[in-house]
Amino acid sequence: MDRQTAYRAPAVATQEATDGDSNKFPRKPSNAATVAIRKPADAGNGYRKGLIASVKIAQKDLGMEDEIYRSLLRAVTGKDSAAKCSVRELKAMLAELRLKGWRPRPRIAAELLPLHRKIKALLASLGRPRTYAETIIRRQTNNGATLGTADRAQLMACVAALTCQQRREAQEA
Repeated sequence: MDRQTAYRAPAVATQEATDGDSNKFPRKPSNAATVAIRKPADAGNGYRKGLIASVKIAQKDLGMEDEIYRSLLRAVTGKDSAAKCSVRELKAMLAELRLKGWRPRPRIAAELLPLHRKIKALLASLGRPRTYAETIIRRQTNNGATLGTADRAQLMACVAALTCQQRREAQEA
């Protein structure tokens, strides 16, 4: 099998081409059912869209203003919009952002999401930043874990510490 036939995009029958439209195809008799086949607009673009999202997340995490971000994008890719970039250009942009100090956050396991939400809610009620919980976990684990890499027991200990702090602040007020 050669490279051109190795991958075939899924075919989608469009709504605009039905039996009544078959006379638009002159080589087919009007009684033959003809369906237009086209490649879905987003087929094969999921990876690219993920890269674009990563670039935008990196921009936000680094606190880059739009003008600075666009000038860096122009310097790396020659384009002024991530949507206009190819996969190769987006990867180059991510590499440049990593050189600037950006590190992707680890993905959170589904079973730990409720604890992360609880920590986020406690931080909001205390008026503290995310780094406050990061510091609690680092101190409890002797720099062995962060908020993104902590296991269930470590997150429960962080929730307990935040709850105690919430009680302390309520008693002082």
